[in-house]
Amino acid sequence: MNYLITENQISNIATRYLNSTYGLEEVKLETHPNFIFFVREGKIYIECDTENSEIYISNRLKHNLNKTLENIFGLSLLDRHKVINNWIEQYINLNGNRIYYSELLPYKISSL
Repeated sequence: MNYLITENQISNIATRYLNSTYGLEEVKLETHPNFIFFVREGKIYIECDTENSEIYISNRLKHNLNKTLENIFGLSLLDRHKVINNWIEQYINLNGNRIYYSELLPYKISSL
C-alpha cells in the first residue's frame, strides 16, 4: 500500500518531533532584563537580546536539528532550513533581528 504525504504534512510532523525532543522553556532573569533565554535541562540554547535585536542560537543545537531532520525525515538542506526556522519562530520572531550562531552556547543558566 502506498501513501502520499505532502511536503506540508512532513514539515508539521518534523516540527512536532522537534518540539517533543528539543522543546525549550522561556526564562527571563531580573539580572539580565534585556535578554530572553530559551532553556532546556538548565542549559541556554537560544539567547535573545531585545535591546539590540540580536539572536544567538547554539551552533550545536542547529547541527543536531539538521542531523535529526536529515536522518529521520530525509529532508533536503533547503527543507531542513525551513523547518528549523519555523521551529525557532515558535519561540521568537526572526524577522528584523540579526541572527548569530554561537559556539559558546549552550551554557548553564545557573552561571549567570
